[in-house]
Amino acid sequence: MSVTTASTGSEPTAPSAVVPGPVLAVLAHPDDETLLAGGLLALAAARGARVVVVTATRGERGEMIGAPQLEGTDAVAPTRSQEIAAALTALGVREHVFLDGLAAHVSDPAAPVRWTDSGMAWIRPGVAGPAPTRPPRPSAPATSSPRPPRWRGSCGTCAPPS
Repeated sequence: MSVTTASTGSEPTAPSAVVPGPVLAVLAHPDDETLLAGGLLALAAARGARVVVVTATRGERGEMIGAPQLEGTDAVAPTRSQEIAAALTALGVREHVFLDGLAAHVSDPAAPVRWTDSGMAWIRPGVAGPAPTRPPRPSAPATSSPRPPRWRGSCGTCAPPS
């Protein structure tokens, strides 16, 4: 594995020579820190970097592998909060905040914002997609293609409360 700076075209640098600076990981819901960035977070923490993880939601509407009886109940958020705390401890990450915790610092604390998971569903084996509970209604599509989009909406992994 090597690290290359595309903008400068510099030569690859061996990971052992990389001295990490602060790392900020912003992820949608609990378990993303482990599944999507666990190796990076653990390596940076082990090398002494300050590692901060911000999680947008508590996975309130997500799948509960190993505890399907909790799905759709008020027990999901506290359970997922405990899971992410344990996972981050195992990764060596000491700083974590949920997005609604950050909102109190940047907006009116008298009106805290609570983000919730938009949910996911298995579209076909091995392919996850948005749950059909609340279809998004964008005001305008955004695409990098010059052709008109073939879809009539967009989806995200978190949305403000309605």
